[in-house]
Amino acid sequence: MGAGWLRTRRAWITLSGIFPLAHGPIKIGRANHGVPKGAPMSDAGPTTATATEPDYDHLLRSNLQRVFNERDPARRAAAIAELYAEEPVMYEPDAIIHGRAAIADVAGALLTRFGGDFRFVPEGSALGHHGMASLRWQAGTAGTAPTVTGIDTAEIVDGRIARLWVLLAL
Repeated sequence: MGAGWLRTRRAWITLSGIFPLAHGPIKIGRANHGVPKGAPMSDAGPTTATATEPDYDHLLRSNLQRVFNERDPARRAAAIAELYAEEPVMYEPDAIIHGRAAIADVAGALLTRFGGDFRFVPEGSALGHHGMASLRWQAGTAGTAPTVTGIDTAEIVDGRIARLWVLLAL
């Protein structure tokens, strides 16, 4: 339970007020509402998208392969120009990186730090919709246990990465 709220037998107490539990705990999930598995979550029906969705899997896999696995600085810069928005931001656990050149520098420094056999490898396919996508990955030297695993979550604008959150499981 997070800071700032408490559940009693009769109410949720939060920083913004007290909310009574009129009928006991709230039940969330399809089984509690009689919705069959695989059925849409909403009765609203499908909506027409105003634009086609980009290929999230291709975009995030290309980011791993052509940016974070690319050892040639010129090819890395070209890939970043193609894959990233004009002024991208990358969020790492201990830093916020602004701009294409800074992202290229971070990728190059990682590869230099961990050596020539160090690689980022995607796990499964990226998932995404409505301009947000995530891809699991692992990184390390082939034939050894991964050094690090993580998830890249990206905001996609006009088919390019505008913001990238690098979530690490160390």
